[in-house]
Formats: sequence, C-alpha cells, structure tokens
Amino acid sequence: MKLKTVRTVLLVIFSIFCVLWLLAFLTKFPPFGYAAIATIIAYGIINIVFWRCPNCGKCIGGIWLGKYNHCRYCGEEIKL
Repeated sequence: MKLKTVRTVLLVIFSIFCVLWLLAFLTKFPPFGYAAIATIIAYGIINIVFWRCPNCGKCIGGIWLGKYNHCRYCGEEIKL
C-alpha cells in the first residue's frame, strides 16, 4: 500500500475512534467503549504493518503528524 493511502486510512480510523470514544463518554453505553478500544487496536496494527519506509522497510513512526520529512533510520526522503 502507498504511504499516502496508509496515512488516509489511519486518519479515518483515528477519527472513528474519537467519535466512538466521545459517544461512550456521553452515553455511558459500554459497547461504544469496546468498539473504541477495538478501533485503536486496529489502528496500531495497521500502523506497525503498513507505515514503513519504502527504502529500508523500518517503521517510520510519527511522520503523519508532520514531524518528519526523512526516515530516521536510513535518511531517505519520505514523499507523501
């Protein structure tokens, strides 16, 4: 998967998590909380598996936050 696609998927999953967490907090309905936990676990798995440097294959980390323009391991420029 391309990094731009992975970033979009991660942002959507994180947005869903935020909505579920807010619903769980406001309604006190436990299934919303459980769904929020499952969503954040899926986010973590997708982040670890697909969010990798195209050059060296190591996990990039927090680049989707705009902190990094280069891989911290090999120095390759990350183009999104």
